[in-house]
Amino acid sequence: MTVFCCSETDCNCEVIERILQLSSKAALWISSESREMFDNYPSDHLNISDEYMSEAAKDDFCFTTSIDDICKHEDRIEMVILYRYKGEADYSENLRNRFLIKSDSFESGRRELIKEEFFVRR
Repeated sequence: MTVFCCSETDCNCEVIERILQLSSKAALWISSESREMFDNYPSDHLNISDEYMSEAAKDDFCFTTSIDDICKHEDRIEMVILYRYKGEADYSENLRNRFLIKSDSFESGRRELIKEEFFVRR
């Protein structure tokens, strides 16, 4: 499965729209805690469950705000896509040892660069 990760403070409308676009061909699983972030973005492929990472199939996507959730389910994860604002603290160090990385940035509507990092299983 592929997991999108973004802290609640970084998860603006551009990030949510990008996540929905990238996950449009499969189910996107989120927790009930994250539901509010997606309320303004109706989607027919959105599934809500507190066991979202356990319920997601191999080809599905998940969204989390917690690196800890990623570490707990690491054996099922093929790729992590991490979003954060440029210059913000890098809380992804524990992913670097387990996954390869590709990094890119895109501009949000607020003229801030959002860093999009791809961590792929070694």
